[in-house]
Amino acid sequence: MRKGARRPIVDPGFALGGRALCKSAAGPRYVDDGVGRLCYTFAMGFLSPKEVLSSLHLRADSAVADFGAGSGAYTFALAERIGEEGAVYAFDIQPDLVGRIAREAQERGLSQIKPRAADLEAPQGSGLSEASVDAVILSNILFQSDRPEAILTEARRVLRPGGEVLIVDWLDSFGGLGPPPERVILPERAKAMLESLGFSVEREWVPADHHWALIARKPR
Repeated sequence: MRKGARRPIVDPGFALGGRALCKSAAGPRYVDDGVGRLCYTFAMGFLSPKEVLSSLHLRADSAVADFGAGSGAYTFALAERIGEEGAVYAFDIQPDLVGRIAREAQERGLSQIKPRAADLEAPQGSGLSEASVDAVILSNILFQSDRPEAILTEARRVLRPGGEVLIVDWLDSFGGLGPPPERVILPERAKAMLESLGFSVEREWVPADHHWALIARKPR
């Protein structure tokens, strides 16, 4: 931690890709929490998960994987979208966050949510069967990974032919509001990684001031 910097308060309700999200009394920023984890403040108010998810072609019985589910903003929006006949697999590397999603899902009677702890950078890290889900969500996870290609490879493995991957990530560092400049992954890089895996990008848009989004499809 920088000398004189205020120690961030780790909020266990927010995490993406295994790195804790932090709140600092000094305001929103991407900081070191003092124990080797990079943290940043993230407010779901920047984005509407329901609006972003409306671009996916999901059915009432769809199976969806939420990679880097964190506090479950997309997980719970997905559960409402697909209903009881579908399945939402919520993955995060932090067991405490997985447990938190599990408890909330149980309290709300959302049996379609299946929380699981996983290292999504590892080969077959999700533990899902090959070609077992209709869509994969990757919201604000790629910029946190040192191996984003590995996460996309796992997404491709678990997607059924013709399945969709939705990526949402930061447009810029925005002076410390988002990730450091060197961690930002722009759409061009994401598209290059997807196309190298055989995906075809079908839509790219800006759903909020600070984020970009795209949908790509796995070959049939």
